[in-house]
Amino acid sequence: MIKYTLVAALLAASATSAASEITKYECTFAEGRLSLPTPTKIVFSVDAFSSYAKLEVVEISSVVNSRGSAKVVRNNIKVLSIEWLGKGYEFSTAAKEKGAQGASGNYQGIEFSKHRFSVFLKKHNMKAMTRSDTIRHNHSMNGHSSGTCVQL
Repeated sequence: MIKYTLVAALLAASATSAASEITKYECTFAEGRLSLPTPTKIVFSVDAFSSYAKLEVVEISSVVNSRGSAKVVRNNIKVLSIEWLGKGYEFSTAAKEKGAQGASGNYQGIEFSKHRFSVFLKKHNMKAMTRSDTIRHNHSMNGHSSGTCVQL
C-alpha cells in the first residue's frame, strides 16, 4: 500500500511540474496579401512534451477567426514549427465587399477548412516565418511573411 501511495505522489508531483512547463510565444509578421492571407500576429503556447500547441490569439487581416489548437510539427533546441487548418475562418464583411468572396463563395478557391497555416521559429535569433497554403486544381497557392517572436 505504501508503494502505491509513493508512486501516486510522485506521479502527481511530476504532472504538476510538467503542466507548469508551458512555453508561450508572441509573434508578429508583416501583412500578407488578401489572395494569400497570412497571420500578422500570433500568440501561442506549447506544452512541455510538445504534444500540442494552443492558439490564444491569431490575427489575420480581412479574416475572422477563432482560437484553437495546432499540431507541433517540430520542437527542438534550434527550431519550433506548428501548423493548423483554418476551420471556422472566413473573410470579414469588409473583405467580402472588396471582392474577397468570388463566385465560388471564396477568394480564388480558398477554402479555409482545408487551408493550412504554419509558423516556423528559429529559436537562436527568434526570427520566424508564417505560411499559408491551399491546394487547388493540382497547383499550390502559397503565401508567406517574415517576422519576429518573443518568449513570454
